[in-house]
Amino acid sequence: MSSSNRPTSVLPTAREPELRAALQRLRANPRVTGIVIGISDDACPAACAVQGSYAKAEAPDIPLEACSRAGGCNCRYLPVLNDIFP
Repeated sequence: MSSSNRPTSVLPTAREPELRAALQRLRANPRVTGIVIGISDDACPAACAVQGSYAKAEAPDIPLEACSRAGGCNCRYLPVLNDIFP
């Protein structure tokens, strides 16, 4: 999916600093080879559109501005690891 087809986040939410820091940590971790955007069972259409695996540099920003889920965006970053044990 190209970056022009993905919703982006500019909403200032309480989770935004936490999510930005998590994304930075995942990108900096050499054991992480990719990033998955995880969504909940009650995810909105915007979340469904971004759900999936991404290269570290291509993972979209969350929370999603276009989120219409009651209670707000609850998307999350999940690491894809190349080595599970040290």
